Amino acid sequence: MPSIKLQSDPIRKKTTTMHIDRGAEGYVLESKQDVTDIIERNKARMALVDENAGWNEWAQVAEIPVEVWYNHLVPSGIASDETRLRKWLDDRDNLLFRTRPGRMSK
Repeated sequence: MPSIKLQSDPIRKKTTTMHIDRGAEGYVLESKQDVTDIIERNKARMALVDENAGWNEWAQVAEIPVEVWYNHLVPSGIASDETRLRKWLDDRDNLLFRTRPGRMSK
């Protein structure tokens, strides 16, 4: 299956590749993003938070990679539903996207 790199974004560390399936006369678009830097930055921010300082409405609580946002959270409706987004951010599987400790959902 031949592949063609369509886009490469070195800042976001994101690539988009088209895989051509001549037998099926179709193609598949694949987007990848290396999120290592985002996760390491989130861990560092989490370590710097003074838990006694409290919360305010402008505190950054997460940094979510663009691929996760647009390929999972938007299509599933989570991105547009504050209650579901807060619950998603509290899920243990998603804690590496958090930049502050504490419970987000009510």
